[in-house]
Amino acid sequence: MRDRRNWRYAAARSVSPIVLAAATFAMGGLQAQTVGGPAVAAPSLDAATLRARLVNVMDPAGRALPADAANLDRMVREREFIKLVDRLHATRDPAGIVLDFNWEQARVFQGAGFLVVYAYLDGLWRAGNALPGDSGEGLKGTAAMMLLYDASLIAVDGTRCADPSAPEHRRDQLFAQNRPLLDYLRGLPVAARMNYGSIALDIESATAGVRQPDYVLCSGGLDEIGAGLAAQGKRPLRQMPNAPASIGKTYAVPAAPGFVPKFVEAKIWQPKQVAARQALPAELTRLLTTAVDTQQGVPAK
Repeated sequence: MRDRRNWRYAAARSVSPIVLAAATFAMGGLQAQTVGGPAVAAPSLDAATLRARLVNVMDPAGRALPADAANLDRMVREREFIKLVDRLHATRDPAGIVLDFNWEQARVFQGAGFLVVYAYLDGLWRAGNALPGDSGEGLKGTAAMMLLYDASLIAVDGTRCADPSAPEHRRDQLFAQNRPLLDYLRGLPVAARMNYGSIALDIESATAGVRQPDYVLCSGGLDEIGAGLAAQGKRPLRQMPNAPASIGKTYAVPAAPGFVPKFVEAKIWQPKQVAARQALPAELTRLLTTAVDTQQGVPAK
């Protein structure tokens, strides 16, 4: 098993409700634009219309950004992902956290992939848990929405990956490392759950035309593990502590120097992406339907 980096923040942040009011209100406006139901709904508007409607919510002109926003963009562009995560995790002051949220939300709208979405939902969830009342609930709800959006990206953009085990690994990672958030989401009223899923699909449609091949999403699979083993040669692997309740032995496979994930041609991924997008409403509905819902007559479509 690979030694996986923990992307969660090291400590809960103490955040001011007043400072975060703008971030909560922005995503609250997005929530108000979509009407939920007993099942996750596919977008009812075309991608261009959705993008025009969401730009003033997710990426408004003149919004304040971190002083080092250009450097954050450079890290994404040059694929310095570990440095990016370390930088986003290092922010502690409330004003800086809001600026980071602004940057993350804007870059999600501009087509950022799995990693930036993950960092955004993780920060929102921790901030939401640090705040009382409606402010905290608003941030936790937005985190839940971004969890579903990231899951949608895995399903849709994972079709570009030459190694299909890579997006499967990211999906496992997303849900395993965010179990409290998923439990919170599944504990909400059914209409709210399905509404969040519908909004996630609206955002996926609105950003589809600007998203690029996702190097993080398409890494971490069997191809990269094989490359790491080959680079290790005959040297023994370092044994790691087992995860709770696991059996056998766990070993850390070192990163393969210079490994770059591969992508399939458009003629291969495009039809798969269409099928994946069509399947998403039913898949998210099943994910969000609980045993209690089934007992009360809500179908898991």
